[in-house]
Amino acid sequence: MDSPNHCSLFIYCIHIHILACTLSYDNNFADDSWEEIYYIYINTINTNTTQFKALEDSINIEDITSNDNNRIVLRRIKRNSANSDRQSLYIQNHYHQEGEGCIDYVPEGAHDMGWLGYFVGKNNHLKTLDIGPFTPTSGASVMEVLEPFLKGLNNNKSITKLFLSGINLSDFKIICPFFKNNYNLTSLKVNESTLGYDAWCSLALAIGSSRNKSFSLPYQVTPISFNCASSVAI
Repeated sequence: MDSPNHCSLFIYCIHIHILACTLSYDNNFADDSWEEIYYIYINTINTNTTQFKALEDSINIEDITSNDNNRIVLRRIKRNSANSDRQSLYIQNHYHQEGEGCIDYVPEGAHDMGWLGYFVGKNNHLKTLDIGPFTPTSGASVMEVLEPFLKGLNNNKSITKLFLSGINLSDFKIICPFFKNNYNLTSLKVNESTLGYDAWCSLALAIGSSRNKSFSLPYQVTPISFNCASSVAI
């Protein structure tokens, strides 16, 4: 199947989601596929959260990450303060600003990213999450590092804008609970990512699980290539 069909499939699924919102369905409505995916992942999330919760009071930030900037970001997100003027998180390869003003996090491995995801999941004030290209300093693969983070992210209900740039997720179903539970999410952008057929399907399912009616519009799909950069903004 060529890339225009990928795009057509995605647009078709988005239209279904828009139609469902237009019909003003209640919160008890759910497609069987979305519910099945949701319950599979929510069980995994609950187990993951329990493990972190048991260690939360005894873990030291210094034992989670060795980088001072990462420690600053972790402490801020863990504090969960409404008074903080830094309610954005950028996960990427470098720091735009170092020290107390830092809002960038450079992933090391699955351990620190798991804790970051856990704290993000509990945070009630974080508004923007931007995940860009990165190479884990531990030598682990990007997905090995992202998966524990995304499991924690699924518990977050405050993020309004999610940006994914250069991240080639092969399966977006892992974040279906995030879309389903977060009624504040209004903006999604996937940019410079090469997505295959399965990824487009799972992204459509993830978006379809959203219960936020304002999330549907506006949407725009820019030119896509199966082997080149692609982007979609919702």
